[in-house]
Amino acid sequence: MDAFIAITPLALVFLLLVLWQWPAKHAMPIGLFVTVIIAVFYWQVSPARILAAGIEGLIISANVLYIIIGALFLLFTLVHSGAVSTIRDTFARISPDPGIQAIIIAWTFGAFINIVAASATCGLSGQEGNLIRKTIIPTLYYLFIAGVMGCLLVFL
Repeated sequence: MDAFIAITPLALVFLLLVLWQWPAKHAMPIGLFVTVIIAVFYWQVSPARILAAGIEGLIISANVLYIIIGALFLLFTLVHSGAVSTIRDTFARISPDPGIQAIIIAWTFGAFINIVAASATCGLSGQEGNLIRKTIIPTLYYLFIAGVMGCLLVFL
């Protein structure tokens, strides 16, 4: 029974947004209201804890919006500087086939994800020096091979 009560606000927001096609500016406050009512009366959560959770949600949302605004600023800078058209022309020179272009993007995205994961692991473990010393050769090899393949695709 607890699971059904807990999922009620999510189901309500889903119904309002998807099935009844309400705008988010109307559906989300209703979802918040239902969540608060359930938290207070069913789960007996104190109002101070609900307020603290709301403030934490606002802070997390502000961080996400900060990242999104930075990404949009970077995108608009790239578009207005002509870098996006340069990237598009470079991809067209590599191969006019969108499938090949998608493979190249996936390959480089995979390298990016590996770098992010390695950085996060180093930061969380507190063993930056040891991990970097152990993984520097495979990382350099991987990036060298990716770079060589990229150069071959661009210049051949």
